[in-house]
Amino acid sequence: MKVFVTGGTGFLGREVVKQLAEAGHSMTVLVRSASTAEFEPVEPEVRLVEGDLRKPQGWSNSVQDHDVVVHMAMGLGSFSDQFATNVIGTERLLSVLEGYPKTRLVHISTFSVYDYAHLRTGALVTEDSALEARPTERDAYTQTKLFQETLVREFAESIGRPTMILRPGAIFGPTREWNYGKAFKVFGNWYALVSPNADMKLVSVKDCARAIVMSVEAAMAGCTTLNIVNDSGHTYGSLHSWARQHGVDSTRCVPVPYRVMELLTKLIELFGTKILRKNLNLPGFLKSARLAAEYKPLRYSNDRARATLRWTPTDQR
Repeated sequence: MKVFVTGGTGFLGREVVKQLAEAGHSMTVLVRSASTAEFEPVEPEVRLVEGDLRKPQGWSNSVQDHDVVVHMAMGLGSFSDQFATNVIGTERLLSVLEGYPKTRLVHISTFSVYDYAHLRTGALVTEDSALEARPTERDAYTQTKLFQETLVREFAESIGRPTMILRPGAIFGPTREWNYGKAFKVFGNWYALVSPNADMKLVSVKDCARAIVMSVEAAMAGCTTLNIVNDSGHTYGSLHSWARQHGVDSTRCVPVPYRVMELLTKLIELFGTKILRKNLNLPGFLKSARLAAEYKPLRYSNDRARATLRWTPTDQR
């Protein structure tokens, strides 16, 4: 199968390209610079095309004759930088895909699009859970990825394009360990472990990449959305315990219940709006909407991915 890949040089993208090659697929990977896009020797079927996602004239013809587009490109940095890639770049890609009606789409979204603040504690987050209703209270990543997913869904549903939207949880692997469950430093070698018994919405980079490869190979019909996340039961506390047991983290933690942090953030926000009459520039963990998105005790379903792709997470760290 011929696959056109955006975002193939990122943390997730490199693993996806590797697994696609191992599965026997040939790829065209859109890169900013071919000189810095190094891939493992196992990937001989990788052709690089230089270009800017926002400027299709440099790469649009390369999409021709490809069976599937895997869209993983992600902006970093300021809101404008993320908007440029996540939204404008996606708009350009979709406009190109209109000219290739037989090309299917696998789009990588995120768990960040859900409306965590309005979910009851202990709720099960499924693909049918409500999406964020007040994205400006979250970060630039959530805002732009929510906009991006809306564009993809409207494109797929308006013309009946077979599309798979994958929403991975927090992707972990080498160099990306999510601070082993810790929230912030208290003093010395001690850290706060907020909501220690809450499930983490983790998925390993290898498991996530495998889900993407399986989506490429799946028979698509309509627009399907899948959560890509570990099974429930892997908490902030258990991740930190795992890290200490394996000698990769020697810090000690103070457990802080979610309700305590939730009350603290709401009191601080109330003080800012009612007393100071302005929105305070606070760290993310002291903003109630972002605190809920990260630490509210919830459960996460991967049942649809299991049923649709026959995918199962193997690294349950």
